[in-house]
Amino acid sequence: MSWWLLLYSISILARYQPRKWSEALDVDKSGSAAALEYASDIVLDVIPHLVLEGLDQQPRLLAKPMAF
Repeated sequence: MSWWLLLYSISILARYQPRKWSEALDVDKSGSAAALEYASDIVLDVIPHLVLEGLDQQPRLLAKPMAF
């Protein structure tokens, strides 16, 4: 559920506050830009596994361990 909450929050920010979202992604001005970029890279690996788990109703192991 944490992944879905994170994605929902980011999508709301990007949709309704596009100026703040683009400022948050600016690597030169924002301290959180690197963390947002890292999170978006991880999401591309994790979400397909979560969708597959939901469709199959069986837990799956991730292909590679997540490092935070």
